[in-house]
Amino acid sequence: MPGLVYTCVARGTTVLAEYAAISGNFKTVGIEVLQNAQMQEDKFVVTADQYTFNYFVQQGYSK
Repeated sequence: MPGLVYTCVARGTTVLAEYAAISGNFKTVGIEVLQNAQMQEDKFVVTADQYTFNYFVQQGYSK
């Protein structure tokens, strides 16, 4: 399995661009985390199922 399987850029909970190397529910999980996150300038990590989601929030955008 590749190291990076999903990436996206979002403003709030709206995904503006995304890429997935394999199929999965990555977008759904990512949006759920964004809905529950404190949207401030920060970095944080969430583990769901067997995947680790790394978030970088800058000027209201999540990467």
